[in-house]
Amino acid sequence: MANVALALAFLISMLFSPGGRILRSVLGAPVLQSLPPYQAHLLSAFANYLIPAVLLYGLLRLLHAEAWLRHRALTSRLLGAANVLFVIYITARIFASSIEGGGASFAVMAYGVLVVWPALLMSIIGLGKLAYRSIQERTEPPEVTSQPIGMGEGAALIAVVAIPFSVAVSTLFLAENAPLRLAQEADSVFQGLCQSASEKIIDIPRDVEGVYLEPNSEAYFDRIVKGTYRGYGSGQVGNPLVFTGFLRFFEESNERNPENGAAKYLKHGLRDWKGEPANELVSNYGVFQTNINIDSPEGHDVKALGIRGTRVTVKNLNTGQITASLTYFTSARHRKICGHSGDGSFSVRDFIKRALGLTQRFPTGAQQTSETASKG
Repeated sequence: MANVALALAFLISMLFSPGGRILRSVLGAPVLQSLPPYQAHLLSAFANYLIPAVLLYGLLRLLHAEAWLRHRALTSRLLGAANVLFVIYITARIFASSIEGGGASFAVMAYGVLVVWPALLMSIIGLGKLAYRSIQERTEPPEVTSQPIGMGEGAALIAVVAIPFSVAVSTLFLAENAPLRLAQEADSVFQGLCQSASEKIIDIPRDVEGVYLEPNSEAYFDRIVKGTYRGYGSGQVGNPLVFTGFLRFFEESNERNPENGAAKYLKHGLRDWKGEPANELVSNYGVFQTNINIDSPEGHDVKALGIRGTRVTVKNLNTGQITASLTYFTSARHRKICGHSGDGSFSVRDFIKRALGLTQRFPTGAQQTSETASKG
């Protein structure tokens, strides 16, 4: 009976994944994604396979299925072989997910089809043959006398579920740095910080040709829906703005030490990746990005919470006046962002375009490439 229950559990989970759906609805997909991979796979195996198998076994026993199911040696071997293959695959995935780098997990998933599909086929054939024979021979006397579930069997079923459940709750919820406990704290802290997130544009200048960037970097997020993002990355700000014709040039601090005679700044024009050294800025406006200090109410490391705050300030370098500001926060655990405008995408670069009234007024890198090609 255990063989049949396990085969049914694997088949239902592979086709419909009810346990995974319940986990995502209760905990949320971003929280599950924030777990260490091996813990996420263990939790998934518990919800997708172990609990359904125990429930199906109990249901079959209550229905006295052992009295009307017509087992044959070939059917039992098919189901047993399928179950062994599924267990091997799940164990391999859990083990591979504990290895850093992702290469082992990729290899298991890539070659897993050689195990999963044969196991799935054997389960379908085995269960189909069992159902067909049981229906055909339903009028014949039962081969086995059905017995009610005894105390020992019931206790074993409860223990099979209760022990992993207790370990999961202790590891994921109750421990000092439990992932789901940190996720709950991170969500609370993030919601509080979002009260101060905002975008303010006080004065939009005209005819801006260049800007000083400190630093010349940004984070960007896309596929944002109701504050939850699905993609993110980082890159430079100045080079793309110059290359696409929104700026004629940009300036940044020289990474080389000025105390050793190097210039304080570098001015970059179109395709001028090296930059022109200078000790004075010619830009009238500067964009400054600073990280916001975030405290954990329970004393955890902020990096463990996965929350980051950034303040972007646009200044008139001649007067010191702040013409625009942006404060935004992100939660890596929940893949959420606040402080941006609307859905879709968000980047510091787009904020700079709005704050400085930038339009495509200057030659672009694509135009320069086209002109060079035509001359050649």
